[in-house]
Amino acid sequence: ASRVFGVFGGIMKTCVDCLNCNNKSITTERYYDFNI
Repeated sequence: ASRVFGVFGGIMKTCVDCLNCNNKSITTERYYDFNI
């Protein structure tokens, strides 16, 4: 059970990291568009 939880936790962490990267890139793009 702990092994499955560890794999699930790793997937969740990866998803969170991806969301954070996407949010940063979207925010940066909007920031540049606003400056232009």
